[in-house]
Amino acid sequence: MPAVLITLGSNIDKEVNLPQALDALRQHPEMQVIAVSPIYVTAPVGGAPGQSDFYNAAAWIETDLAPAALRERLRA
Repeated sequence: MPAVLITLGSNIDKEVNLPQALDALRQHPEMQVIAVSPIYVTAPVGGAPGQSDFYNAAAWIETDLAPAALRERLRA
């Protein structure tokens, strides 16, 4: 299976949204999560004043999905 690196980030309900996104990847039948980076906290750049920090991570997955189909699954 081809390997893909996916980056994830959130600054809205980040303590909930980022773990839920990773869980959704792990449970998806067409994707196999191989590794997940630590969560990194970063300050917003160029956003609205007072915007909260972002939680960011990367996931290495394997999938047979074509790029367009993978993008559709990730956006869903």
